[in-house]
Amino acid sequence: MMKQMPYRIEEGAIERAKYRAKMAVREAANPTPAPTHRHYALRWVFSTLTIAATLALALFFYIDSQKMDFEAFVAEMHQAPLDVVNDMTADVIYYAEEENQL
Repeated sequence: MMKQMPYRIEEGAIERAKYRAKMAVREAANPTPAPTHRHYALRWVFSTLTIAATLALALFFYIDSQKMDFEAFVAEMHQAPLDVVNDMTADVIYYAEEENQL
């Protein structure tokens, strides 16, 4: 009859420990070279360029969409009655003066 151990070890724990020890000895014998600063610098440069290109593209599309909206606004203003245009102009002047007083 076998005597039971006073502690529990999960299935395969000893094999995993042996494998980790073997890999640690192998790494100590043939160490992996550390990455150079150039590698990190190139990664930083490419990341920065990617972010800058994305922001420039987003800005281009934003400006282009605003331009199209302004052109549609001008086209609508050409078709609007004169009293509507006068009211809008008066509102712009009134609110601009109010903003300057704050």
